[in-house]
Amino acid sequence: MSWREGSRGTQSSTFAAVRNQVAEGHVVRKAPGAPEWLLCEWPPGEAAPTTYYLSSLPEDTPLKRLVTLAKLRWRVERDSQEMKGEVGLDHFEGRTWRGFHHHATLCMVAHGFLALRRALFPRRKTPWTLPQVRQRLQYLLLRRIGHCPLCLRRLGARAPPRGPSRI
Repeated sequence: MSWREGSRGTQSSTFAAVRNQVAEGHVVRKAPGAPEWLLCEWPPGEAAPTTYYLSSLPEDTPLKRLVTLAKLRWRVERDSQEMKGEVGLDHFEGRTWRGFHHHATLCMVAHGFLALRRALFPRRKTPWTLPQVRQRLQYLLLRRIGHCPLCLRRLGARAPPRGPSRI
């Protein structure tokens, strides 16, 4: 089964999934844990499966979905690196679990906000020209002061300049 196109071509392996109950230790009169998925990956050219995943997804989850979610590890690693670089996840220097948990929670919230902002307001493909920047700044400044600095005429609410604007 293939799961994505990568820089090295189509990424594919053989996968098998089975529902099982994970042993929680030998405790008398304790029920075993809830059923989970055991996903095994057997890459081409290998003598045996090399990677195993446990998942608590529902019983009706298709194999393709299990594989897709298991292979999102690169995304999780990338998010971790972004949180360290952009929002300071690795800047914590405290000594308590509560302090670290508080810091990590705020970092995750900040990272989520930045991810949402990037999704809602993608970067412009072409940069603004100097006249576009001048026109937008002029419009914003005039709206801010509320009157023309030369003739002191009160400015009414007028439409913003034409063209795509995202400041």
